[in-house]
Amino acid sequence: RNFWFSLAVHEVYCLILRFAPGEDENDDEHNSIRYLLVSIGIQSLFIATHLTQFKRFAVVMRFIFKNIKDREDLEMVASHLNQIYFDAYFSVYPWEEEEEYKNGKLKGKTKNFYHGDHPRCVPGNLNWLRTYYSDTKKYRKSVGLLGSLLYQVNFSSENHTEESYDHFLNYIQEQIPGLGHYRLSMFVPMAALIGFVRKDSLWMADQVTPSKDIKTGSYAALSKAWGPGQDPVKFLVKLENISEMCGRDVENGVVVNRFKRCRSIGECICCEANRDSEAWDSFHDGQYIFHMFLVEQRTGKQHAKFVVKVKEFESEKWEELKYTDWWKFTEPFDFQEFQNGFQNIVKDKRFFPH
Repeated sequence: RNFWFSLAVHEVYCLILRFAPGEDENDDEHNSIRYLLVSIGIQSLFIATHLTQFKRFAVVMRFIFKNIKDREDLEMVASHLNQIYFDAYFSVYPWEEEEEYKNGKLKGKTKNFYHGDHPRCVPGNLNWLRTYYSDTKKYRKSVGLLGSLLYQVNFSSENHTEESYDHFLNYIQEQIPGLGHYRLSMFVPMAALIGFVRKDSLWMADQVTPSKDIKTGSYAALSKAWGPGQDPVKFLVKLENISEMCGRDVENGVVVNRFKRCRSIGECICCEANRDSEAWDSFHDGQYIFHMFLVEQRTGKQHAKFVVKVKEFESEKWEELKYTDWWKFTEPFDFQEFQNGFQNIVKDKRFFPH
């Protein structure tokens, strides 16, 4: 799963490497640049969670980010990425009927960019033009909710159990248009791969919240094997067991477990094995590969421990991220609309008991 996410987070990580201030530059001016980069990163991942594939997303993001030259450009992208991304998409993948569609003169579905039976960019149940392109306030509120999700992960993880975290995801999903539970659950794992999640909270990035509505998903696969009505806790344990079993090998007469007991690996095995057709991931020239390695197994109430590493293009060595403290800058954004979305969550005592 992390390899699949790598294409989505690669360009954001490269942007951070370009503009990140030095470790000794901690004044307000340099910290504001860090906040801008985190804002762009969170918004980019918010867009990515809506997409069914990341190939074109990575190309469009590279097109946008290569034109960023200074702080002023960073502010522009951070303030208008909901519109910049979709305008840039047409520049990279031109469509001759774009203007007719935007003006409401084109009603057909076959070449519908924003919604329809065969959307070119987002799932068919979301009209981005109406929902987010024109309604910046709604867009910023939705991104603010994801900011509150990262706040929970980074600053309140000790207050959460696996059940309360899943409950929190359900709550946020109800507030964000067109984003299902499965797609929302992709956000924290992607954020973790670029340093937006602190080490003690990385166990949340290995959480799996299978959807009963996806006929080719892991829940459907296990229900077919063991019957419907699976207990959520037992379900997650089965995913861990599958991860370990499928990675078991014999080397010189000794049993070796090549896969750790990760839920995300078990989920991927179930999903891919239960598909009618195979799905192939895409890798781009020069792309980094990101992965979250299990360091210590989960024992009792003690959560598993992980570390995120990156492998540069044509390198065989895994190295830790260059910036591992960027989670500190995932606190509420400066934008008022982002803060409004966050404050609505803060008032809910189920998630902020203190």
